[in-house]
Amino acid sequence: MSEMDHVSPDIIENNIDQKHIFSYHETNKGSRSNSNFSILIVDDDTDILECYRLLFEYEGYRIETVSTPNEAIRKAEETRFNLAILDYTLPYMRGDELALRLLKTNGSMKLVFISGYNEAETSIMNKGLDIRFFMKPVDPDCLLGAARSVLNGGELISVNASTVQMA
Repeated sequence: MSEMDHVSPDIIENNIDQKHIFSYHETNKGSRSNSNFSILIVDDDTDILECYRLLFEYEGYRIETVSTPNEAIRKAEETRFNLAILDYTLPYMRGDELALRLLKTNGSMKLVFISGYNEAETSIMNKGLDIRFFMKPVDPDCLLGAARSVLNGGELISVNASTVQMA
């Protein structure tokens, strides 16, 4: 039984392409050396957190997952993360507000937002945050590509469900 076998078949329906992540794991055997990078992933859907965790751990990243903004702030005070991947719609606090709080703990932390709402991108941009934004459903290759680019100092020009353009 693989690590992916315990993930419920319907958990990712509107958030990440489940078949793609399973085939990704089958065709990309072997962990890469990304252990120098730590990523904080925040989403109130614990099944989605598990999928993101598996995806990034498979690539060799150090991962912390939390389901609430308060947990995220506490983790960020304890650990210096290179990247935070945030859902925009969270309980008690929107993702853009959480991002500002996280940046107070670590001003060099890079940010990636994921949302099912078009208005979220405008709201985030209006805060003046240097971000990468994804609309759900998220393609795992695009998300990994964006994380690699951000963590390796590349500038991401645009992201959508089918392409990632790098400067």
